Amino acid sequence: EYIRGAPKKQYLFLHILCFFAILFLSFFYKHCYYERGIVMNEFLKYLKMIPVIIYPYIYVLILVVFFLFVDVLPEDTTDISLLVLLIIAVIYNLYSFVIVIVNAVQTARGKLTAGQAARMNLIIKGIQIPAYIMHFILGFIGLAMSVWGIGFLLWAVLIDLLTILLTGISSIGCSIRMRKERLVSLPGAIFMGIGCFIYCVDVAIAIVYVVKARKKSPAK
Repeated sequence: EYIRGAPKKQYLFLHILCFFAILFLSFFYKHCYYERGIVMNEFLKYLKMIPVIIYPYIYVLILVVFFLFVDVLPEDTTDISLLVLLIIAVIYNLYSFVIVIVNAVQTARGKLTAGQAARMNLIIKGIQIPAYIMHFILGFIGLAMSVWGIGFLLWAVLIDLLTILLTGISSIGCSIRMRKERLVSLPGAIFMGIGCFIYCVDVAIAIVYVVKARKKSPAK
């Protein structure tokens, strides 16, 4: 049973990974490959942000993988598997928080232009929209299940809060860069910087940033 069941679940896991890889590359190819020939430089900027981009999806992926493989693993390894997942989650969260702070600081200092930062910001938030919808549905299901569904509700709320916190921190650098390049006023930068931590408002602000950056450099 172990030998026959495992390969099918491994293939499913690979298909899930391929889906996320294709999703990211579809965005990256358009914005980075054809723009001024700086392929590798742009690729590295996006590469370091991949854990943040897929952050709201990775927990669902981990749960799916765990439940797919839990029945084919020996019973005495279940606790070890949970411990490994916990360690992975801690490392993943630490990296995500460190990299958004680094990205915000580097953007504020000018490693990315306002246009590049605004585009990255919009791509990150755009890819995460389906995750928010999925978590909203998950939370609604949790409410419908009354007491028994409180776990679903708390899970959805927690992951959404962590996700918008990460993207909000990263967006601070974009707000500062927009101000330094005189694309927004100081009050505007502060207001929109705060708005990047608010659901739905953050996406609207990301779009505004991209529009303002393009108006400054229409040739780009």
